Amino acid sequence: MKNKNIINNTLKKLASTLFFGIAIGMGLTGSLFSKESASPMKVVAISQIVEHQALDETYRGIVEELEASGYTPKKSLKLFYESAYGNPLTAAQIAQKYVSLKPDVMVGIGTIAAQSLVGANKNTNIPIIFSSITDPVTAGIVANLDLPGGSVTGVTNWIKLEPQIEKFKQILPNLKRLGIIFNPGEGNSVILVNRLKAVGKQMGIEVIESPATASVEVGMATEHIANKVDAIFISNDNTALSAFQAVVAAANKSNIPVFVSDLDMVPYGAVAAFGPDQYAVGRQTGKMIVQILNGTSPTKIPVEFPQKSEFYINLDALKLLYLQVPESIIKSANKLITKEKEAEGETSK
Repeated sequence: MKNKNIINNTLKKLASTLFFGIAIGMGLTGSLFSKESASPMKVVAISQIVEHQALDETYRGIVEELEASGYTPKKSLKLFYESAYGNPLTAAQIAQKYVSLKPDVMVGIGTIAAQSLVGANKNTNIPIIFSSITDPVTAGIVANLDLPGGSVTGVTNWIKLEPQIEKFKQILPNLKRLGIIFNPGEGNSVILVNRLKAVGKQMGIEVIESPATASVEVGMATEHIANKVDAIFISNDNTALSAFQAVVAAANKSNIPVFVSDLDMVPYGAVAAFGPDQYAVGRQTGKMIVQILNGTSPTKIPVEFPQKSEFYINLDALKLLYLQVPESIIKSANKLITKEKEAEGETSK
C-alpha cells in the first residue's frame, strides 16, 4: 500500500504541475484552445471531492488506463487534477475553472465534484464522466442510467446493501444495532442511509445514524454512538472516509468492529468489506474517457456498475477485537489482510 500511495502522490503532483505550468507558460486568461494556440494533445481535467485511499485508487486507475490506451501525460495528453479537500465551494470553483479551459473531457470523482461540473457546464457542452458515485440519478447528475442524455455519463460504485450486511453478520452473528457515520450535506449519503434503514428493518437490524458535516467532526460522531451500537458501517461517505483513522480509533476504544464498503480501507483498521475494487472502478472510468477522446458521444454510453465485488477480511482487526470467526468464513474471503502481507484467499462466489 505504501508503493501505491507513492504512485498516487507522484501522479497528482505531475497533474498539478502541468495545470499551472501550462497556464502560466502560455499566459492564458481563458481557453487553452484558441485558434492561435491550438494543441494536438487531448485534454482531461479531473476534479476529486476529497483525498482518501478509496478515491485515490479510483484516480490511479483512471490515469493508468489512460496511459495503457496511449494517452500519456506530457506526450499525448494534458492531464489536470485538483482536489476540493471536501469543500463544496472549492469544488464549484474548480468546476468553473475547468469549464473556462474547455478540455476534451471533465471528470468528477465523488458526488459533489461531479455535481459541480454539471452545474458549471450548463451553458456549454463539454463531455463529463463521473466516477465513484452511489446514485447519479437521484443526485441529479444523469436522468437515466441506460440513456443518460446530455453530455454526462460515468461509473457508479453502488452495490446492493443486502449482501454486504449478510457478510457482516457472518462475522458478527449477534449484530442488532448498526451505526453509520455520514455527511447529511452529501445527497448520496442521505439516500444510502435511508436505504440502509429499510434494509436493516427487513433484516432485523436497527440503524443508528450519526452525522458529521466535516472531517474534523467524524471522530466525535463515532464516539457519540460507539457505546450504543454493535458495529460501525462506513459506506461510500467521503467525509467519513477522509477521517477513517478517527472512526477506527473511536470504535476500537469501545471494542466494536468497523465494516466498510470500500476494500481499500480494510488495511487501515476495518474488520471487513464487501464491495467493488476502487482501482478497477477507475480503470472502467478510464475506458469511458478513452471512448470520449476517440470521438464517442457520452449520450451513447450507458452508466456502468462495478464489474465485480470482493470480500476482504482484516485478520489483525479480528485479533484486536477478540472476534472468533469460523474458518469457512475466513476461507471465503478474496483477500486476507495482515501487517505482514495481504494474503490471497479463495474467491468468494
